[in-house]
Amino acid sequence: SSIVAENCMKSEIIHPEEGRYDFTLSDKFVELGEANDMFIIGHCLVWHSQLAPWFPYDENGDYVTPEVLKARLKEHITTIVTRYKGRVHGWDVVNEAIIEDGSYRKSPFYDILGEEFIPLAFQYAHEADPDAELYLNDYGMNVPGRRDTYVKIINDLKERGIRIDAIGMQFHGFLKRENEYEGTRQRYDPQELYKHMNLYAKLVDRLQVTEITFPAYSWEEEDEQIQAALLENMYSIWFSHPNVEQIIYWNLVDGYAHLWRVDEETLRRSLGNMTIGENYYHGGLFRHDFSPKPAWFKLKELLEKTWHTEETLCTDENGCIRFRGFYGDYQAETENGTAVFKLSSKADNQIHVTLD
Repeated sequence: SSIVAENCMKSEIIHPEEGRYDFTLSDKFVELGEANDMFIIGHCLVWHSQLAPWFPYDENGDYVTPEVLKARLKEHITTIVTRYKGRVHGWDVVNEAIIEDGSYRKSPFYDILGEEFIPLAFQYAHEADPDAELYLNDYGMNVPGRRDTYVKIINDLKERGIRIDAIGMQFHGFLKRENEYEGTRQRYDPQELYKHMNLYAKLVDRLQVTEITFPAYSWEEEDEQIQAALLENMYSIWFSHPNVEQIIYWNLVDGYAHLWRVDEETLRRSLGNMTIGENYYHGGLFRHDFSPKPAWFKLKELLEKTWHTEETLCTDENGCIRFRGFYGDYQAETENGTAVFKLSSKADNQIHVTLD
């Protein structure tokens, strides 16, 4: 299991003023993950949308020089990554740097440093914690413009000798209901999905499907059943690809989704308002009252039954058994005792068990 430390890692929260950090929320999030033996991902180190307002400006309100921004960026990344060294296992280093047509998103990072801000961010994160995994994360990766720029960024990092451990591919279904059918023809096309997963797998071996939202648009039974069917079909496609190592669903409970830059009072009053922000999509796996939707039960079925191996086997004359099973943790129960072992995609999976 994994946990994504999202809201509490935003720079406007964790680094509200120059020279001051507030790790109150992020510490609690990391402690929660540790207490539940989770793989913790920090989201994210560089993102234009949640940049602390002071970060790219000088005392006159003008952009700082490239040298100043580099120094601030390095200090910001180094301080955060160093604090959680050995505890946060992976970082979304740069998030959402590209727009629909493949251009780099206009942001203070790009305006001041150009394309260089991406390799710089990876370099600073690696220097702060050489053992942490580093990811690049963006969305619309099967859209031609975005795809081509994403490939360019990945190749540029590799050519510079900068390590990138996995590619993140967001999959938010943020389409208005009236535009859903037309907007999802390519998005949900299995051939298109495989074509692009194969493309990225040739560049970086490990793929992560991140920030997933399947809209239900309401709490009506038919809408929720469609959401569950979408989840089953898409998860099955991703799970079947040998290079996909992680699938992260984004919003768990309806009514608490992203609202785009609002003050605390507006945010408090918006909770449960399903007409604004990303709440509109009813994309959670639970309703606002925490009752589970069909999509939640479908996900449990996939994880606990469909992609689950349970066999009754007999050893041969050499005391060996062979079986084909899903990767993961296993418990072997015999007349002589119980043993636990793991099947891994990174091992030959020849397990030796001794029972007294």
